[in-house]
Amino acid sequence: MDYSVAIAFMIIFYLLPFMLLTASCLATAVFMYKAVKRRTNITNADQSHSPNKRRDNPKLAVLKTIAIMQIGFTTTLLPLVIVSSLFYADCLDCDNIAQPYIVCFYLSMTNSLVNFVVYSARERDFWNEVVDIFRPGYLKELSVHSAAQSPRKGKNLSKKMDSCRTVIETYKRQQPK
Repeated sequence: MDYSVAIAFMIIFYLLPFMLLTASCLATAVFMYKAVKRRTNITNADQSHSPNKRRDNPKLAVLKTIAIMQIGFTTTLLPLVIVSSLFYADCLDCDNIAQPYIVCFYLSMTNSLVNFVVYSARERDFWNEVVDIFRPGYLKELSVHSAAQSPRKGKNLSKKMDSCRTVIETYKRQQPK
């Protein structure tokens, strides 16, 4: 059989994105290393550590995010590429590829879950909102709040909660007894 189309498909949709992600991860790591090293040298000469550390923290967070993306992408995609390569190398045939391919295919689909963890779950505001949602009585407060007044975007969580409590107290006072 001629597998040239399938191999080209694998290269375009699996290997190329993997190589681009790896290159961007390595370039970011090299850039970050040089920037932090340069700032450390300047900081040691100036003896003022705190401003440079604050500036480096977002950059280190970006590097950490890209590294997690790389690890997640590799972990979820590599088994599918290996099983497909074994098939194209005639180590696996149509009789014995179905089960490993399905397992590896769905493992590669979990990359979406990895992306959720990388982009959402690492954010402190996200976790504060998740914890707040599972707090007892939150949904009741939210339904009363949204019925009385729509929440404004851009306010911090404590202001939202104070506003929500005020609306609930007003609502309770207006209810007939």
